[in-house]
Amino acid sequence: MSKAKTLAGTVSAGGVLDNPSAIPAANISGTVGSATNIAGGSNGTIPYQSASGTTQMLAVGTAGQVLQTNGVGVPSWSTPASATTATNLAGGSNGTIPYQSASGTTQMLAAGTSGQLLQSNGAAAPSWLTFAAGTSITRTTKTANYTLVAGDKGNLVVATGGTFTFAFTAAATLTSGWCVYLQNAGTGDITLDPNGSETIDGLTSFIMYPAEARLVVCDGASFYSIILELGYREFTSTGTFIVPPGVSGFIIDAFGGGGGGGRGSTGDNRSGPGGGGGAHAQMSIDPIAAGTSVTVTVGAGGAAGTGGAGGVGGTSSFGTFVYAYGGAGGTAQGAPGGGTAGAGGGSDALNEYEAGGGWPNLRIANRLGGQAQYDVQIFSQVSGGGAQARGGGVAGATGFSAEWGGGSGAPYQNQNATGGPGGSSMWGGGGGGSGGGPGGYAGGAGGGTGVWRTGGGGAGGANAVNGTAGADGAANRGGAGGGGGGTDANGGAGGFPSGGGGGGGRSNTGLGGAGGAGKVFIKMI
Repeated sequence: MSKAKTLAGTVSAGGVLDNPSAIPAANISGTVGSATNIAGGSNGTIPYQSASGTTQMLAVGTAGQVLQTNGVGVPSWSTPASATTATNLAGGSNGTIPYQSASGTTQMLAAGTSGQLLQSNGAAAPSWLTFAAGTSITRTTKTANYTLVAGDKGNLVVATGGTFTFAFTAAATLTSGWCVYLQNAGTGDITLDPNGSETIDGLTSFIMYPAEARLVVCDGASFYSIILELGYREFTSTGTFIVPPGVSGFIIDAFGGGGGGGRGSTGDNRSGPGGGGGAHAQMSIDPIAAGTSVTVTVGAGGAAGTGGAGGVGGTSSFGTFVYAYGGAGGTAQGAPGGGTAGAGGGSDALNEYEAGGGWPNLRIANRLGGQAQYDVQIFSQVSGGGAQARGGGVAGATGFSAEWGGGSGAPYQNQNATGGPGGSSMWGGGGGGSGGGPGGYAGGAGGGTGVWRTGGGGAGGANAVNGTAGADGAANRGGAGGGGGGTDANGGAGGFPSGGGGGGGRSNTGLGGAGGAGKVFIKMI
């Protein structure tokens, strides 16, 4: 029987046993210093101890996974979740700002100086901007043509003169983000005119009207504006209104011209009749496309009667939207006021002392044989002009009043009497008073405005004294009628706008007063 072999001591890694299988494991003792390979496993497997003295292999994971410990349990492969919140970002320093310079690439913008603003530069890196030397706005005034430049950025430029142009430096030169505040504090029209073919609010140019203020912004190619304060435009002569951008509508106040007063005469023993007041028409209009040109017509005041009847007041209008008709010139039949749907009418064929007011208007006549004839005037019509009162043989005859239409001028008195007062108008022009009759009489007062009564306008002149001119209208009302001249004297002129002229006193030298001119007032809303 052979004796078992025993191996004692240290086995080096490079050592080789002659016949290791001949030595039972129980008879091997000592320590292995270094193992070149571990038995078992395959490419990518990870050894771990499942128990003391027991080594096992963890199967291969997938690319990108991480090895996760499970305490004393078997380790495992884990797929990490994407980070959704970062407590801190690597890099940078106090005051730096992170931004993406490319997809998946974060960089830091260096800290700016105190008071600067962060400006976007599109896809390029952001930058710090010093805005107009801080937050202050500098106000400058201009009275003549001026070109807006880069240095006007963020400032207020105010037009304080008449009519001129604000031109713009090229948008590309001003660059995107340039802006300026513009205000028209003058009395003229200020044209905003971009460089070359560039546009502002889609137009090659447009007008800023008085009281208007805008913020204008550049995007590097064009200009755009925001209305800060709405403007107005008053026409005292015929012209063209060009609709500005950004306006939601208009309120139009049109005033027709007042009729001129008639001349007195010794030939038929009469004094001159006063002229009828012009109408006042007000209307709200819906928006009109920006850049549209609208013709504005302003009616002239009727000419003073120098050889008989006074001239008819002209019609004022805003395009085809609003019309205000003029008052009739003073004639032997009187002078009706203008209406908003028709001018002051002429004499009635049935009665030389009767004439209709401007439409719409309604009168009821009462004619009784052998008696003085009177009309009952329905003068409360909203927009009709007043018809004249009865004149022939009636002492103290007066003009009738109206609301929006013009008051009528008083007709002449065919007797020795004081001239009759003109009719008033709540909103239109007052009628002129008639001149004083033969025998040294005073003229009648012109009709007022803003009141519902006869008289109240220019005072009639005493014997041989000219009548007083009617006062100009205030608070968007018509002017008062001129007073009639005393015997041998001239009538006073009608007030602006729309006042009827006063009639001349009885004589060949008593001339009528001129009617007040009309106007058109446009308020943007």
